[in-house]
Amino acid sequence: ISNATLRKNIQVDVVFSTTLFDFMGQAMISGYNSKKQPRKFRIVIWKYLSAREILSSMIHEMIHVKQWTLGETGYHLESWMGVEVPEDLEYYDHPWERDAYGSERCIFSQYVTKNKLWKVFPKLRNPDRKNIVPKKFEIKWKIPKEQRGKGYIPV
Repeated sequence: ISNATLRKNIQVDVVFSTTLFDFMGQAMISGYNSKKQPRKFRIVIWKYLSAREILSSMIHEMIHVKQWTLGETGYHLESWMGVEVPEDLEYYDHPWERDAYGSERCIFSQYVTKNKLWKVFPKLRNPDRKNIVPKKFEIKWKIPKEQRGKGYIPV
């Protein structure tokens, strides 16, 4: 959120949970200001994620906080940019999820680059280095097949 005054008036509590099975993270409104605008939020992150997944999930959920704060999505996820959204849409087809997933990778890459996180997390690479040929990789899941939900992403 680029507005400094708005940022000062938002509270986000982050909790790590062992009971969040369907998704890696979840954001929710936990309080409103005197104008009945959402300004307090709670983000729940699944406790068993890697550091990379935690960062990625936090970015994704903070995009939802931005959406609520700026009024892009309805408080009860019934509308997007003032237009009613059908209730029967699949999870990934909701416009707020498309926005969050679409922005998440870009913000993640910018954050990794700005903070040189490849020095801390060996699996991350410096996107500024030239002539790097990515190694072939096999998708590995940390979560047993029967517990995988739509919100899980490969490690």
